[in-house]
Amino acid sequence: MFAHPVDLIMEKHRRLEDEASDEVASEPTIEEARLYRSYNLLIQHVPLVKSLDESGHDTALDGLCANLMAGSANSRGDDAGKMKAVIVTWLNAAHGPSDPPLRENSKDERGFSNIITGGLLRPAIIRTFILDGNTDYTVTAQDWPAFCYANNNCNLDNIQDGLFRGPLLVKAFKFLLTCPSLVNDTDMEPLPSKCKKQATRSNVSTLIGLKSVSSGAIAYVALQLRFSLSDTSSWKSEDSQFDNQEFYYAIVDYFNDTPGPKAEEHVKELLAWWNTGIQPEKWGSADCCSQCDVISFENGGAAPRP
Repeated sequence: MFAHPVDLIMEKHRRLEDEASDEVASEPTIEEARLYRSYNLLIQHVPLVKSLDESGHDTALDGLCANLMAGSANSRGDDAGKMKAVIVTWLNAAHGPSDPPLRENSKDERGFSNIITGGLLRPAIIRTFILDGNTDYTVTAQDWPAFCYANNNCNLDNIQDGLFRGPLLVKAFKFLLTCPSLVNDTDMEPLPSKCKKQATRSNVSTLIGLKSVSSGAIAYVALQLRFSLSDTSSWKSEDSQFDNQEFYYAIVDYFNDTPGPKAEEHVKELLAWWNTGIQPEKWGSADCCSQCDVISFENGGAAPRP
């Protein structure tokens, strides 16, 4: 969701030039590897990009890329608006009214100035509440928020335990990417076996071609959830000292760049947990609850609809 399609195409061109060169190509940087992985996902879901590029139809390609970016931005904005309102309903139902009270049409009372939203935004390894403006601890994208964990707390002896199994994260995923009938206050553990069919329109996951829960989809939902809990009024790459782009890629890298066999097995089990509970193969037709493009063809997701 942070890369422009043109950048993905240029990375493909760079690699072709390296292959044609007599010089030994340097090892791709982390950014270059991300771009190329995203490029392959892009052409998988939007093969017209590759066709226009290889045939030299630059004007048409530029127009397509512009439309993809516009669709991505519009989808992200739609999702943010819906999450802004519904998160208040969820939090009030789970925790009761907060002080200051949360409002659906305002974000002024959110973030670290509110004990409920602040408690969910705090780094899970920090047990105490972080007041807004507290300079003793700077929250960064490398700190997993409490909402990422089961029970909104981590095991300090094993910080992997329960990570990315947070009930609010699961609820937000269902709300944005599946169907409204899955979003209720009692379906967090265990996850439901199937989604009831309620309408003739395809749900978001079907429309965007999401066949299974991916690292990019989880990262996108986590970012939307964090934004809805924060007091930031507009979407931007950096929120104060918190880098949203770094947070997104930290989640994607957690799943995709495992340091060894044990970590790889852990990630497989985690994704299996998501897919067993969410069961994307049974989503079928349901209420279309979002205009989300998931992650704009990055790291395991799908391209936005035309």
